[in-house]
Amino acid sequence: MNLAECLISLIAPHDCIVCGKVGNLLCDRCRAREELTPSEITDWSTSIHQLMSCVVYQDIYKELVHRLKFDRQKEAYEHIAWIMSRCYSPNKIASVIPLPTSAKRVRQRGYDQTVLIARRYAQLTGCRYIHALRRNGDGRQVGATRSSRFDQMKGVFYIPNPRLIIDQDVIL
Repeated sequence: MNLAECLISLIAPHDCIVCGKVGNLLCDRCRAREELTPSEITDWSTSIHQLMSCVVYQDIYKELVHRLKFDRQKEAYEHIAWIMSRCYSPNKIASVIPLPTSAKRVRQRGYDQTVLIARRYAQLTGCRYIHALRRNGDGRQVGATRSSRFDQMKGVFYIPNPRLIIDQDVIL
């Protein structure tokens, strides 16, 4: 958090999205009560070895993502990374790589939420963070169906230097 963000949070702190307590988007008490139920996603038709979900994308988790992406409440990335680190703590040799957000969205928000989450997750788990993926295009996915989202992403990402991730466990 930079100085301006610290000052703003002192002047106008967030309310907890669960209980409404002033101070954080997710207060310590509500954060401690959340039960994480990691599950493997099996309906994934790619060459990915394993795909895990820490939570069901609903309720407070959906609200955290929405506030980060669309309400410019940057603090949400800390909570999302913490939830991920409690759900899945990989071996220390794994590399954490963010899926790049479109340049247009980064300009609109002033940050790339995937980079913020990936960096913090890497710090919390002791993994290596590398910015190995690049993105072609600025396709918008809001309002698209699940299948069209997958179709839109085909061929969008590429790795300019594959040597960075050869023979490594990678967390995207």
